Amino acid sequence: RFDRHVEVPNPDRNGREAILRVHARRIKLDGAKDTSCGSLLLSELANESFTGGMSGADLRNVINEAALLSVRASRHNVGWDQLVEAARRVRHMNGQ
Repeated sequence: RFDRHVEVPNPDRNGREAILRVHARRIKLDGAKDTSCGSLLLSELANESFTGGMSGADLRNVINEAALLSVRASRHNVGWDQLVEAARRVRHMNGQ
C-alpha cells in the first residue's frame, strides 16, 4: 500500500558507526592489518561533526566516494583524508 508513510529517524552516533562498518567491510582502510586502526577511523568518522544528520544511504555514499577518491589518487587503501573529503562531498550534495 502506498498510502502509508513511516518516518525513520537518522541514526545516532552508534548507529552511524555500525552502518559505516557494514559498508566498509569490502574496502581496505589504512592500517587494515591492525583492525583497531580501521575501527578508529570509522569511529572517528561517525562523530557528529563529520556525519551527523546523515542517513544510512548517505553513509554508504561516503564509503563509496572515499573508495573512488583513493583509486583516483592511486592508493591501495582508503585513508582518513579520503574519508573526510568524501563526507564533505556527500554533505555538500545534500545541501547540508
